[in-house]
Amino acid sequence: MDQNFFASCVQGAENILVGECSDVGLSGIEKRSGGVVFQGPFRDGMRAALWLRTAHRVFLSLKTFPCTGPDELYDGVHALDWEDLIRPEQTLAVDAVGMTPQLKNTVFTGQRTKDAIVDRIREKEGRRPDVAPKKPDVAVFVHLTGGRARISLDVSGQSLHRRGYRSVQVEAPLKESLAATILRWTEWDMKRPLIDPMCGGGTLAIEAALWSQNRPPGLHQRHAFLKWPSCTDEHKDQWRELCAEALAGIRREDLPIIRAADWNRKTLDAAKKNAKAAGVAANIQFLAEDFLNAPPCIEPSVIVTNPPYGNRVGGNRKQIESFFRRLGQTIRNYKGSDVFVLSGNPDLHNLSGMRYDTKTELMNGSIPCELFYYRPL
Repeated sequence: MDQNFFASCVQGAENILVGECSDVGLSGIEKRSGGVVFQGPFRDGMRAALWLRTAHRVFLSLKTFPCTGPDELYDGVHALDWEDLIRPEQTLAVDAVGMTPQLKNTVFTGQRTKDAIVDRIREKEGRRPDVAPKKPDVAVFVHLTGGRARISLDVSGQSLHRRGYRSVQVEAPLKESLAATILRWTEWDMKRPLIDPMCGGGTLAIEAALWSQNRPPGLHQRHAFLKWPSCTDEHKDQWRELCAEALAGIRREDLPIIRAADWNRKTLDAAKKNAKAAGVAANIQFLAEDFLNAPPCIEPSVIVTNPPYGNRVGGNRKQIESFFRRLGQTIRNYKGSDVFVLSGNPDLHNLSGMRYDTKTELMNGSIPCELFYYRPL
């Protein structure tokens, strides 16, 4: 029987996610605000958790019902067969977003939902599961909008951007799912070299290598659905088959050139360790150099980077202005290349003196960002 799933994504990246869902063979795809809805057997939900690079989370939709206040919320949630979805000895967590005129506090909405779930299980089983906010066995999601509540289970139980390879943290890391989204926006054909000249922890280069090798991003995650009582032995066999097929499809030859550079050797060492943990270190050329002083790449390439700004530049207004002016001067030297620059500094365009071709608004966590595309002539 087909089920409904919802994949959430970076704000404004719905079209990217639609294309990616089509690439991995999902069906019934429909774009929604904040993500994509698709339909299919549970195997499709597992495939999405294994393959989607630009999604934050994949949810299995359980029920949608009218909801304007706490009593309607409690009754609607309590009516679900939670005893079939969560065992008393397991743990759960509830996240809530959205509001109604009578439900304006997401913490209260989450608590009311949790009460309905545990009361139902206690009534049916004589015991209730405990709450574990950080690493629950079952993660429940409630979304309030337009006078209705949508109740879902988080297929993976955690954000899909947690690939498992970030062994060393650096300052202000770029989320893996956002890096994958940016790479899709570049329309990189995997024939030209791809270069991140200010790589930081290496996320853009690592995501490019994973994508070019056709490595599934969700292979090494501990997905929550494997602990669900509704996950049968047949489902687990299907999961093993999906993983085996994915491993067999990894590309190991004729890979594109990917370069990652940074002036900070400590940061570059962190990038190398993260690439090794991801299994792609051999396919990334790491360079210890300062982009603003290095000679430009002669061959046409795709340049994509998330430069430092604010305090990471030095915090001094004059230093920030000087940095972005020099950045604009450097970009002009990369004639024939496509240059993409992500910035959380709203003054980037004016300070760099560059005329961009397109600009895309994104969110890096809670930070509003803009992805500028330059075509130096």
